[in-house]
Amino acid sequence: MKTALVVASGTLALCACGTVNKLEPDGGRDRGACTAEFASMAVHVVDAAGAPVDGATVTARNAGLGLSQTGTTNSAGNTTAVNQDIGQGTVTVTASLGTRVSDTQQCTWTCSDQCLCAVQPVALTLTLGP
Repeated sequence: MKTALVVASGTLALCACGTVNKLEPDGGRDRGACTAEFASMAVHVVDAAGAPVDGATVTARNAGLGLSQTGTTNSAGNTTAVNQDIGQGTVTVTASLGTRVSDTQQCTWTCSDQCLCAVQPVALTLTLGP
């Protein structure tokens, strides 16, 4: 299963590219329970002009489970640090670099069974402010 999520001017590309682990009651995963590919978000951050942003921090928060994940973009503006370990439910995603911050967008991680997880919507657009 593939899912894509794009964040502009802080372009966030989410890719729930498969599945991997069993959802535990605390939102964690039993990595030994499943053999499918681990679902993660491919996050791409760009500035207002559309150029990739190197060194931006991408933060995903699942307030319902009290979990968060962060990643730092590479020279192409990409990171894949956000994955299904963030837990099932509503997740907010933002990007920042110094004092520049994107708007906050929401996505929802759902698991159709104990192993298969996906993120919706398919695309988000975040704009990294000036």
